[in-house]
Amino acid sequence: MDERGTGDLVYCQFVTTEPDTLARALCMKTDDLLNALPQLAPWRPKVGISPRLS
Repeated sequence: MDERGTGDLVYCQFVTTEPDTLARALCMKTDDLLNALPQLAPWRPKVGISPRLS
């Protein structure tokens, strides 16, 4: 049991299970992974759509 006597394990007082917090953590983890291993990112053209003059 933890100090509160609830029987729940307390891993860190700053970790929450709110959806916004979990989504942000997933985005940060994904960004870190893609920065470390850029070959895993989907293919994208080097330049965007070029303007056409008509």
